[in-house]
Amino acid sequence: VFQIMKETKDLQKLFQKTGIHAELFQEALGMPVNQCSATTIDEAHEIHNAARINSARRRAAFIRWSELSLKEILAATTFKEALEALERTPPNSEVERIALTRCIELCTTTEAIMSICDNTPDGSEAKRALLTKWNEISLRDVADAETHDEIVVAYDNALEGSAAKIAAFAKWIKLCKTIEAAHIAYDNAIEGSDAEKAALRKIYKLF
Repeated sequence: VFQIMKETKDLQKLFQKTGIHAELFQEALGMPVNQCSATTIDEAHEIHNAARINSARRRAAFIRWSELSLKEILAATTFKEALEALERTPPNSEVERIALTRCIELCTTTEAIMSICDNTPDGSEAKRALLTKWNEISLRDVADAETHDEIVVAYDNALEGSAAKIAAFAKWIKLCKTIEAAHIAYDNAIEGSDAEKAALRKIYKLF
């Protein structure tokens, strides 16, 4: 055991000196590759991509890549940090799913939610959580909107068909002060809908 540890340590020093990964030496020397010596995500990623498909070296690098990515994800405290971690995870992995969930948890704006929506698998638990979070954030934005321009932005960013979208349109109508503004709201309403009728009533009132 001591000899193996010594050889592994020597190979790590050799990597530091030459830039050639220890796993390459292990394969060349016929030594078992049970672990990956990578200390960074980029290094583990590089070893993984350079290894032969279905090789022990590739599997070890994938495990190490996942471990290092998970550590980065759990340390994320902002959406930006979580998104950067997500982009560095092994694709189609459990760690990627965890990173996506963390991104959703840390979203505080509809812009952030929309930026990851297309990359969230339809029908997945993550997609359901994302849509729920999207509606919650939009409802907050609707409640916070105090001007016509603010409510228009909240309406545009709200999820189609959501409670937030309906609430945003109702407040939009309420904040319209001119026929021109109300007409724009009317143009955004679905033909024959209650929203369209509300916009028409507002136009009539402002005439």
